[in-house]
Amino acid sequence: MFTRSAWQGLLLSIFLPSFLSSGLLAQSPSGTSGANSVRPNAYTNNELDRRLWTLSFEKKLSPEARKKLFYFDHWEAKGIINGKYKIDNVNYSLHDDALVYRVAKDSLFLFDKQSVDYFTINHKAFKRYYLGGDMGNVYLELLFKSSDENTQLLKRQYITTSQGDVDPLMMKKTTIKITRNKAYYLVRDGGYPVKIRLAKKDILARFPKRKKDLLEFASTENLSFRKEEDVLKILNNLNSTGTKAMK
Repeated sequence: MFTRSAWQGLLLSIFLPSFLSSGLLAQSPSGTSGANSVRPNAYTNNELDRRLWTLSFEKKLSPEARKKLFYFDHWEAKGIINGKYKIDNVNYSLHDDALVYRVAKDSLFLFDKQSVDYFTINHKAFKRYYLGGDMGNVYLELLFKSSDENTQLLKRQYITTSQGDVDPLMMKKTTIKITRNKAYYLVRDGGYPVKIRLAKKDILARFPKRKKDLLEFASTENLSFRKEEDVLKILNNLNSTGTKAMK
């Protein structure tokens, strides 16, 4: 197990002085872990959440379940933090809602969320937004931005946990089921993110002056308002016809 001073010494030998002085680094995890685990003190008081780190550390989660903890299923990724700090071997923890750096094969480090406003990983862009209530500040992925930058479609990915399979001999739950979830948000004219469903009714309501064009394009191209990739094609088509098309 690494002490805090040991972690700091290791990080100092890796990062550039300017990177270290930026205040981006969070406190280190309380111990080393498997390549697909996360820090134990990042969770709520929910029993399953607290057990999640332990199970991952003890490699009791299946490889597929461990992959669901992170956005990418690999660590060969290049990141840029706040538009200027470059770093390799990073990922986005869906459970912690945090940027994660792999210090070594069995050691991870979470970045201070309050110091990282936005970051990119392999050209995927994430920015911190305030959603209010119990959610507070969360990272949302940028899926679409209009040419005038007044309309943005964002996506939040997160995981939930539930009891998994039953051991027939022990007659108790032995695993945790991890489910990936998605939520979509629309930002207009620099306002706050507004949750939106990928559904025809919701999308048409956001573009009242272009309902006819939206429906015609979707019908001609055989696109669905319920599929993310199709919705992006529809929005890109509106964007290509001029900024007024995004109203």
